[in-house]
Amino acid sequence: MKEISNTILAVLLVMAIGVSVIGALSTMTRINEMTKISGFYSLSTTGTSTANATVGATSYINVSDSAIDLGAIQQGAYNDSETKSDFFEIQNDGTTYIRVDAYASGQSKNGMGGFDGILGCAATSPATCLKIKCNNTVAGTNAVCNQTIYKPLNDTADANLALFEFMDNTGSDDKVIIGINATVPEDESSGDKTVTITFAASASRVGT
Repeated sequence: MKEISNTILAVLLVMAIGVSVIGALSTMTRINEMTKISGFYSLSTTGTSTANATVGATSYINVSDSAIDLGAIQQGAYNDSETKSDFFEIQNDGTTYIRVDAYASGQSKNGMGGFDGILGCAATSPATCLKIKCNNTVAGTNAVCNQTIYKPLNDTADANLALFEFMDNTGSDDKVIIGINATVPEDESSGDKTVTITFAASASRVGT
């Protein structure tokens, strides 16, 4: 085997060192690029996160004095809640502001109530035999009553006009008083007349 001179060895050694250095630099560059991609280029000892929760709203009402008795009324005459001091009282027991619609399904037409006569109040359209109104000055004062005078009772909910709305669910502002007015048709048959009124609550935007 031929002997390799010191000069050749020195050159080979320098080349070997050069290759090692270049390889190390290449490895460090790749590691640096990988750390940038993985998001750990800048290290921190703290971090933040957020937690989110949505609380659902419930619309729930309680109707006290759930039966109004207007007493004996002659054909062609009327009676109302003010005369009898007998009202529906609606309380908001839910978790949000509400609006309430009132209606009585099964009437022969709006405003008929439980009557079947055709003369007098029944002859108008809508009939004015059974009427309803809201009074927000008797109890809670923040609710907005859209019917502060007696108006014929619908047979379906009115999406465009609530009986009242914006009723709060806290404190003394969560009650509304509802009055009823009944006029007996002139040709009404005798006997007890009953009508079932539905109060339907739904969420309302806050305030006016």
